[in-house]
Amino acid sequence: MPSFANHIDVLMSPLNRVLDPASTKKRQKDDKIKFPVSYIDIAQADILVYNYIYNTKFGNEALEMSEVLDNLRYSEEHEWAQQGEGRVVRVGITDHAQHLLGDIVFVEFPEVGAAISAGDSVGSIESVKTVSELYSPVSGKVTRINDALEASPELLNDEPYSGGWIFELELDGEYSEAVAGLLDAAAYRELIGE
Repeated sequence: MPSFANHIDVLMSPLNRVLDPASTKKRQKDDKIKFPVSYIDIAQADILVYNYIYNTKFGNEALEMSEVLDNLRYSEEHEWAQQGEGRVVRVGITDHAQHLLGDIVFVEFPEVGAAISAGDSVGSIESVKTVSELYSPVSGKVTRINDALEASPELLNDEPYSGGWIFELELDGEYSEAVAGLLDAAAYRELIGE
């Protein structure tokens, strides 16, 4: 499926035509504006509409880009891993993922003490739109969960890389080996089309 970024110009051009005063005079009553929504999924279409409504001024659109931090490693399932002290790794979801999910209302955590492998489904994240599986980007033993998310799951939306972390684990091996299969910031930006 073509990426969302590839369709921004296609999606925005009819809106620019409508908002341009010179073009508006030329439009006929029966002129229809068609969007190629069949090429993008609904979550990405929601982001386009949200960004257009909240982040634009007429005739001067500026779509919000997802924040991608250079010091993290990323999975293709949109989780991040951050090296802590020793063999501890903190895990959360990316800014891009929280944008796609929308308002997050509940987080199901992995159990403290559970041994998990990279790629395992270890919980779920529920938003007003959907429920999404939470996958571990690395292997190890869960040592801590972010209790703050039980009372305030919206921290995942507000602070996905700081207050919105989900769990910590102690790696089976060294950090460099554990994250060898993950994406760096540049590769993750390419994955999400930014």
